[in-house]
Amino acid sequence: MASSYHKYDTTDYFSIDPCFGDLETFKELVRKAHERGIKVILDGVFNHCGPDFFAFQDVLAKGEQSPYCDWFYQLGFPVRFEDPPNYESFAYVKTMPKLNTGHPEVRKYLLEVGTFWVKETQIDGWRLDVANEVDHYFWKCFRQAIKAANPEAILIGEIWGDAEAWLMGDEFDSTMNYRFTDLCREFFAEHKIGVYEFDAQFQQLLMRYARPITNVQMNLLDSHDVPRFLSWCQGDLRRFKLAVLFQMTVPGVPSIFYGDEVGLTGVAEADYRQPMPWASRDEALTAYFQKVIELRHRFSPLRTGRYRSFILDQAQDIYGFIRELGEEKVYIILNNSEQAQTVEFSVPGQSSLVDFLTDQTYSLTDSTVKIELPPVSGVVLNPTDLL
Repeated sequence: MASSYHKYDTTDYFSIDPCFGDLETFKELVRKAHERGIKVILDGVFNHCGPDFFAFQDVLAKGEQSPYCDWFYQLGFPVRFEDPPNYESFAYVKTMPKLNTGHPEVRKYLLEVGTFWVKETQIDGWRLDVANEVDHYFWKCFRQAIKAANPEAILIGEIWGDAEAWLMGDEFDSTMNYRFTDLCREFFAEHKIGVYEFDAQFQQLLMRYARPITNVQMNLLDSHDVPRFLSWCQGDLRRFKLAVLFQMTVPGVPSIFYGDEVGLTGVAEADYRQPMPWASRDEALTAYFQKVIELRHRFSPLRTGRYRSFILDQAQDIYGFIRELGEEKVYIILNNSEQAQTVEFSVPGQSSLVDFLTDQTYSLTDSTVKIELPPVSGVVLNPTDLL
């Protein structure tokens, strides 16, 4: 039956949960974040709603007489809010009824939601949940609406596989790069693949999309939907830190899931989504995160430079790559083995290199440098002649 609505229930998508404050509190948060150079992005869940969503509650109360019946998929009457539900829901969970984003009124409502938060609170974009289960036309309309409200707002889709269809310039700006997650887990944490396969698969990731898109892919080691990377590393901080170093020095936008910087672990959902331990943390690990983030900010090649692998030593498990932008080059070398290794390579025209992780300087002999790498460690080298 045709549905229609007359007004929005502002206790849903247009207000702040009282547990967190109110709209004015959130505006103040965004304003103070912007004063500190911090962008604020909200998580938009438009594939499904919660059980208390006003339209779903109306359907539960009125059944076939509800004007919102067409807002949902395959409703059975009477609607049974039980397991299993007799309506389409995300992951077959009764508390997440799936929204019919192809319906004009649902689309209109959600577009108003998206633009409301951009206009009203000045947020800087949206991370869009379960984006692959929402129709393309909706996302095209969503992009047009958001970019009209703020042309600089970023749209990041949660797509676990190949996202090319969503990255053609008319839907998302970026997606969550879960293939990056998998590759880092296999190489650094589980040590299942060697240098050759690691490089080949990472090069495929770099060629997957056009460079401007690759440079803004959301590179994550873990998230609220997968175990903590430190747990994948079996608690080995060396392997975790080496993966973080790679994450911070390759093309893409590094994404740090809260708590990784203080050493949170967890394999089960209740554990990897545990509250932030503000009173207890690994201060040395936090300092390491701050160090590698500072390096990414300091050297522009680490943000936008070309990527070129130049050391692939399968036997010693050494992987090296160069980030270069114009005349500036940064050399990153990773020892993924459990043994100390020595690496030699040529840097023509330079007299010395400095490792900005340790501040150690290496002199070159006949344009060649020799570096001793401890087990499971890395260096970030820049020619001192270019400093």
